[in-house]
Amino acid sequence: MQRLRRNLLAALLLAAVALEAKSLRRLDNDTINAGRDPRDPRLLRLVAYFRANGVQLEYESRLWHAPAYAWHGATVGVSLRTFPEWASTEEMREAISRINLAYALNPTAHIAMSYIVIRGGLDPRDKERVRRLDVRLQAIFRAYDAVAWEAKTTRLSANASTRKGSLLRQPVYLR
Repeated sequence: MQRLRRNLLAALLLAAVALEAKSLRRLDNDTINAGRDPRDPRLLRLVAYFRANGVQLEYESRLWHAPAYAWHGATVGVSLRTFPEWASTEEMREAISRINLAYALNPTAHIAMSYIVIRGGLDPRDKERVRRLDVRLQAIFRAYDAVAWEAKTTRLSANASTRKGSLLRQPVYLR
């Protein structure tokens, strides 16, 4: 009986410590904003995935712009941010809900992408083009599987660099 009490007390203490540790890892603003670093390898892999799917993104002034989709003086871009690997889907959703910009979440990749941000005046003739671009970007983003994409690009890079006389220094991205 004494042993059962000790085991029960130990289990309760362990559960309390686990709850405390989880509450200490809360996604605060510093953690969320650190995920906007344009040099983050996870963001760079996502940008490469967009490029492989026909959308070139370039980082400028806190947004990833799509220069091919600049119409009549307006620039079109998205905001990208990563989350720590330990963050749960609920924690990431709660974190992006506190941001004054609408984001979509790819929970398996631990990345969020905003809906299109337009800077400059948008000509009414371009509204349908922007809507189609937003739908395309969201579809590519939702289809992104970070683990599969990294494995694929690593395998392609290894194959290309082992060829005799290959000048290729970066991974190959298929369309």
